Amino acid sequence: MKKVVSVGLILLISAIAIQSFIPVTPVTDGYYKSQQRFWATTRSHTLEVAEAMPADKYNYQPTDTIRSFGAQMAHIAYSTRFLVDNFVMGKQVKFEDPDASKLSKAQIIKMLNDSFDKIGESMKKISDEQLNEMVEFPPGSGRKLTKADFFDFCRDHITNHRAKANLYIRMVGIKPPAYKF
Repeated sequence: MKKVVSVGLILLISAIAIQSFIPVTPVTDGYYKSQQRFWATTRSHTLEVAEAMPADKYNYQPTDTIRSFGAQMAHIAYSTRFLVDNFVMGKQVKFEDPDASKLSKAQIIKMLNDSFDKIGESMKKISDEQLNEMVEFPPGSGRKLTKADFFDFCRDHITNHRAKANLYIRMVGIKPPAYKF
């Protein structure tokens, strides 16, 4: 038994040592192009979720300590644009989540479309070399991501808030749109 564990540990340590010598594969044009289809699906599915909730339910929130449905959607639109502008494109934009209670369903959907348009423009403008540049996120954490990784983080952030919005749709008795990938 000790021999098996010892051999296992040696193999594990060897694999880790070998892995440390393998360079990180840089982002290439093929990688960038492969992401466009995922972003198109993220956009269409997010807009389907936004459309699924009736306008009169946009202020619905399961408890008063969490965002309303409209606030989830507005947060997706604003925060994604903010994150890409600040951490990928290098702009200095102050974070100010919009007050969704003052926005209509149509205004929030327009914000979502504008945000996805802006992300698409940013992805078209950024070079493969820039996609490989490192950014620190969250600021002051010491954690480094490539700008390409950051686009993936943004998509994950959208998925997180869209999933919450899906639950809200179910809670008001509506079947949400089927998941897409």
